[in-house]
Amino acid sequence: MADHGMQITKTMLQNEAIKAYHKGLSAGLLRQATYTTTRLGSFKVLTNKVVAANDGKPLPLYQKALYGVIAGASGVIVGSPPDSSLIPMQAATLPAARCQNYKNAFHGLYCCG
Repeated sequence: MADHGMQITKTMLQNEAIKAYHKGLSAGLLRQATYTTTRLGSFKVLTNKVVAANDGKPLPLYQKALYGVIAGASGVIVGSPPDSSLIPMQAATLPAARCQNYKNAFHGLYCCG
């Protein structure tokens, strides 16, 4: 298993040098930023509003779980477009005809949108 990983690393360095390790980095960072901030932010906003409406009492577990599901779903919706550019940017095994060669995440979003 380790030998296979070393072979992949060697091939990447021979074919594309250090640039191969940065492919998709902008899309990955954009996806994490949009997904995580949406998920955490919406959870905090939802729970704060419900706690305030509930006279400051803590939420029961089932309500926290429900708002967690809602926040996670909203994060997925917001984080999916950057994912659509992340995969083609990182997929070194795609045939040349399917390679998108996006310059960065925003270029991928513009082309996919």
